[in-house]
Amino acid sequence: MNAMYGFPEYVKQASVQAVCSPPGDRPTMFADPVSHQFPVHSKAATLVSHMFFLANEAQVNPKLRPLIRGRLDKMAAYWGIAGDVEAVRVKHARVQKDAVPDSRYAIVIASDNGVKDRRYPLRNAMEVKAAAQWFENHLDSLRTEFLFTDRQIIARNILRKAGEYGADIGDYTETLQKSAGMGVGSPSKIAAAIRNRVKAADRVKPGLAVLFEALANKVASQPRAFLDPDTATKLATTIETFDRETHLLNKYSPGLPSVEDALFNVTHEKLASIHANSCQTLTGSVYTTDQFSKLSFSDVKDLFGDDIASEVCTGLGIDPAKFAEVATTLPRPDAISLDTMMADKGLHPLMVTSY
Repeated sequence: MNAMYGFPEYVKQASVQAVCSPPGDRPTMFADPVSHQFPVHSKAATLVSHMFFLANEAQVNPKLRPLIRGRLDKMAAYWGIAGDVEAVRVKHARVQKDAVPDSRYAIVIASDNGVKDRRYPLRNAMEVKAAAQWFENHLDSLRTEFLFTDRQIIARNILRKAGEYGADIGDYTETLQKSAGMGVGSPSKIAAAIRNRVKAADRVKPGLAVLFEALANKVASQPRAFLDPDTATKLATTIETFDRETHLLNKYSPGLPSVEDALFNVTHEKLASIHANSCQTLTGSVYTTDQFSKLSFSDVKDLFGDDIASEVCTGLGIDPAKFAEVATTLPRPDAISLDTMMADKGLHPLMVTSY
């Protein structure tokens, strides 16, 4: 106890009886009059009892805790040591906080002097749900305070702990997954969002406007390159840096979506919900069955020949479900050709994964 809290002189100089053995062993001499625990018959005994109570509160009958705490406070005031008791409580809270790993907080900010600011504990399902709700309700202010990559870490921390504790965060999952970068966006919409930023921003340097137009063109013409999660995160960081410098953070709208809504709009949870109506080719491209309905008989025939065209066609039209079955079995060279044809028609994969 002394090593943890540091005893004042009146405790160091007190006898064992003054600390541990009330005269007469009367119930009124204890903060817990039922079990005769936590003696308060002297100034030294009262302070030490506070220390033991704080260290062992979890083992005390919950119904008795308010009574014991109240009697300890009353006797601290009686002996004139309320200030010492408060100092003990502050030290105890600091020790308890330091004992909890950083991974059990949504936000951990380390200052230059090594002091950590840890916010929103994630120690149980209830705390995780509270953190998820806070994230949802304060996303606008979070964008101002934290960079996208920082928000990404916060969201992933909450999602990871939600899975660990089985927390019910259904109402907030979509926002968290978008912020965690767990989703994909439409390349054409991403390109439009980039171009609209240049139009909406005031006094954009000509060179920067040219760079962003080139970036928009690259996203539109090479969409597969930006479906990689790491590349998408870098793109999100680049776009949001532009938003900060041009004061667009608080001007988001359907035509000027946030990076979360532009780049990660179709979350992994949404992708899972449409899994039954999607397929993956040997290039790792994931398409919905409905996308194949945009292909014509001649498209398939010209690319894959009469046999496959006959197999996947019903009358003069494509049967998208049959084509999806064939697409998953195409050799890699043919799967690459399929990706090229789909891209030419503006039918980009929902996402690209390793196969």
